[in-house]
Formats: sequence, C-alpha cells, structure tokens
Amino acid sequence: QNHQYPTSSGTATNNNQGQSLAMARRSELASLLGCWLLATTAVARDDGLALTPPMGWSSWYAFGADINETKIVQTADAIVRTGLLDAGYTYVNLDDAWMSPMRDRFGKLQADPTRFPSGMQWLADQMHQRGLLLGLYGCPGVRTCLGFPGQFEHEYQDAETIASGGGLVEA
Repeated sequence: QNHQYPTSSGTATNNNQGQSLAMARRSELASLLGCWLLATTAVARDDGLALTPPMGWSSWYAFGADINETKIVQTADAIVRTGLLDAGYTYVNLDDAWMSPMRDRFGKLQADPTRFPSGMQWLADQMHQRGLLLGLYGCPGVRTCLGFPGQFEHEYQDAETIASGGGLVEA
C-alpha cells in the first residue's frame, strides 16, 4: 500500500518517504540533544583546586582612594564575621592609592607611610591570620589613574619587590 501523509511543507508523500522524514527528524533531534548536553556539561578535575572562581573584595568600590590599614582590617573582619570567607571570598584587594606617591631612591614601590604606617607585611599578616589573602593593585602605565607610580618600565622590579617582600609583603 502506498499511503499519502501531509508534511510540514504541505506536500504529500508516500509511506516510505514519511518514514525517512521521521527518521531524519529524530536523528536531527538526537544530534541537537547531544550538542546541548555537551555544551551544558562541565568537565573538571577532582583535585580540590579552584572549587569556586577566585572571589574577593576590592577597596575601590567601598572607599575609592580613601583607604588605610584600619579600614582594611575592619573590612577583613566583616568578611569573616558575615560568612563571606566561608562562601569562598578569599581575597582582600587594595586598589589604587595604597602606594606612596614616589618610588624609593632605588626605584622600588613603597607603601604610603601615612595610610599604612604598620606596612604592607603587617597588613598581609593580618589578612593571613583571618584566612584571607592580600592583593595589591598595579597599573601598566607610567602613572595609575590617580597619579601614583605605575609599573611601566618597572614591571620586573615591581613583581620582584612584591614577591620578595621588599618592604611590601613577604612571599
């Protein structure tokens, strides 16, 4: 028997053509479902690293350039007290204005002695005691947006200064 079946285009087809069309549509749907599953399935290592994206707090959004060690320590305490540390917030990042307006006589970055009289090492220690990490803003230009020393032509020296402690923080 040769039956006629309507199609989505409105033309009639016989039974064999209808079955072929149905199989093609099922195949197409299966392919789309497979692509969707691949796109929505994440593959990750089970090594305990980066279980959450790196999360933290930036001084800029709360204080702009008006930062000092007291505000930063109080903020760190609030991060711990409110449960943000337990939720994965591990970084306390100092944005522009943490550094002195001038580099030292060797061209090294230095913390602002008025706003951070205890020094960056002390501040980093305070963060570590609370289970947090300290991040320091840097700018690839000659000057930061606020006019503090940028890292242009000092990239290696600044990275080395920060990593070695260099009066800022201990590695």
